[in-house]
Parts: sequence; C-alpha cells; structure tokens
Amino acid sequence: MGLSLEQMLAGSDGSTFGVTVVSNQDDGLVSYATGRLELTKGRFFIDPFRHSFPDTLSTINGEDLILLFSDRLSAGPETLGQPFDVDQPEKLRFKITPGFGSGQASVHFRVATWTDHYFHFALLPLSDLLAGIGPALSGNSPNAVFTFSFSQLPPSPR
Repeated sequence: MGLSLEQMLAGSDGSTFGVTVVSNQDDGLVSYATGRLELTKGRFFIDPFRHSFPDTLSTINGEDLILLFSDRLSAGPETLGQPFDVDQPEKLRFKITPGFGSGQASVHFRVATWTDHYFHFALLPLSDLLAGIGPALSGNSPNAVFTFSFSQLPPSPR
C-alpha cells in the first residue's frame, strides 16, 4: 500500500519519498515518470504581513524525473516496437502544495526540456493516490488524467 499525502506531510523537514506520475491523454497517449520528492515543512513568520508558506513536496534540486511517452517507440533489435523509449525522455520537475481545509492539493509542473513549459492544476485525494485533470503533455490533446502514487524509500546507507 502506498502513502497518502497526509502521511507524507506528517514527516520531518527534508524527508524523501518515492513518486510515480502517470498521465493518460484523451488521444490515447500515456506518459510516466518515477523519482523522488522532498518534503519542505511550511513556515509562518510573524511580521507586519503575517507571511505563511505551506508544506510542499517537490522534486529534488538536480534530480529531475525522467518522463517517458508511449508514442516514442524503441528502435533497437531487442526492443523493436516497445513503447517508452528511454533514449527519448523529457525531464519533469514539479511541486505539490496541499490545500487549506478543502482536502484539495495543487501541482505546479515544469517540463524542463520543452522551453520551460509550466502549468498547474488541482489534485484530489483518492485513497493513497492524488489525481487530477490537466493539459496533455504532448500538446496533441486538450486534456489528460494524472495520477500520483507515493512510496516510502528505504533508509539511505550511512
């Protein structure tokens, strides 16, 4: 069983978690990425403006997720016709911010290899997943359904 958003947010500042992101576009294309996220605990500053910053889960600086697409077929003799060619990836960065009281979170995506294409959309919790509808990553379809699943990573060797 995976981790829910609440379980991850209960972690300490700097905790890391595994993540898998899958998108299914209206036109049948699929993409997926796996990697690690880091928890940054929110801050509240008592100053004249009462600044507050929520907890966030974001890709680790310098560790972009490798994003693969089902329409990029492998051409090698061992993998001929297999989707998700690892030689044609994109790089993905994102940050998930939980909502306040609504149970709704939001994600801010940056597809780093596409002239820094940014977009964001709302996410809803579904058991231990987050899911939302956003723009298709390929640009060939208006919408895609995104799911995010999370896992506990083994302790790093010391």
